[in-house]
Amino acid sequence: MGHLISHRNQLKWILRTGLFAAGSATLPFVAGCDKPGQAAGAPPPIEVTYTTVKTETVPADYSFIGQTEASQSVEIRARVQGFLLDWQKNAEGKPNFLEGMEVEKGQLLFQIDPKEFEVAVEEANSNLDRATARDNRAQREVKRLTDAVASNAAALKELDDAVSEQLQSKADVRLQKATLEARKLDLSYTTIKSPIKGVIGRAQRDVGSLVDASSNSLLATVLQLDPTYVNFSFSERDYIQWRKDVEMGKIVMPAGGPDKLYIDITLIDGTPYPYWGEVNFADVRIDPQTGTASVRASIPNPLLISPQRKPDHLLKPGQFVKGKIVGWQRPNTISVPQKSIIQSAAGAYVYVIGGDNKPEVRPVKLGSWTGLEWIVMDGLAAGDRVIVDGALKVIPNVPVKPTALPPTVRPQVITKPSTAPAELKNQAELEQLRMPGTRPATQPATQPAPY
Repeated sequence: MGHLISHRNQLKWILRTGLFAAGSATLPFVAGCDKPGQAAGAPPPIEVTYTTVKTETVPADYSFIGQTEASQSVEIRARVQGFLLDWQKNAEGKPNFLEGMEVEKGQLLFQIDPKEFEVAVEEANSNLDRATARDNRAQREVKRLTDAVASNAAALKELDDAVSEQLQSKADVRLQKATLEARKLDLSYTTIKSPIKGVIGRAQRDVGSLVDASSNSLLATVLQLDPTYVNFSFSERDYIQWRKDVEMGKIVMPAGGPDKLYIDITLIDGTPYPYWGEVNFADVRIDPQTGTASVRASIPNPLLISPQRKPDHLLKPGQFVKGKIVGWQRPNTISVPQKSIIQSAAGAYVYVIGGDNKPEVRPVKLGSWTGLEWIVMDGLAAGDRVIVDGALKVIPNVPVKPTALPPTVRPQVITKPSTAPAELKNQAELEQLRMPGTRPATQPATQPAPY
């Protein structure tokens, strides 16, 4: 009996290793060792699960790795030479700003000692008054000589000299006015305010430092983080394939067309970001060095307010994120679960259950991923039964015991976000946002989770 069982195991090994085509060798019958109704020596059929292929509309996933940057980055620089006053403690005893914190547009940041500039303004005012007095005297002299020449009481040359003097005095008045405006402008430069609303970085100069308009001018940098930009690139090959798919109708765009592209991003730890971004720039050139073109999207990045920590933005400049374009659809598409695909040196293939529940090898041409499934470009047709679980155990043309999987429920394909989620303002929502695989409760139900 032990010899017969050993012989049976050898035959099983031969069949599994492919040394003999399944069904071409006649298995011996072993009496007394088989179940009733089963051929002697035949193993029980392998249990597998399968999915029935059908055509449907699926999201056209174009994924990429992007990097964030501030939508505006403004360097705060000195425009006149002078000594910095104490920006950390102003006249009211409070700092003008805190490094790393939000500042408003027009908020006072730095103050250069204005005393010498105030003196210069006063001097320019005095010079203007002097020039104005000379101009008034020249006008009176011209009027007097004009009357005198008319009555032959003065020579014409005296009048000509007076007119020239008046013209010079008028020019001097204009010069002194311009000088006064320049001195006032220099004085205004001693008060340095933020040109935008954003987050200010580290101060580059300490209190009492001598700053100027050249090498010592940089004082700090203000970054606008809401919205934030996400920069990514796509290859020339992807661009060509995308154009072909659009022209052949394999990809259907939203009503806005290619000018309205939305992206959904995921943080590096897998946390889905609660806001969608919109592509607002695409380079018209392809870089010959890298073979890629750059694309930029603008995405909301509101200030998160929490009682446990200082207000902060979730996205920081320089972060790497994973994103994908959303809203595009692939109609009449066939897709199968990823684990049903078997890769070999000859290419990808699946097992299709044929007549009498016998699996057949079917080579397939794969496209991109959509969620947890592969898009099959060629090799399958609607109605095919593709083995999902147990594909690595089956033997071609050897009957199996199939069990159907429930149909896949796909998320609704949304072409654009209906409304933006409300701002996150409490710790509970912030903690929920940090949990991978979840969205904050404030997000509308109409905006889909990642596919």
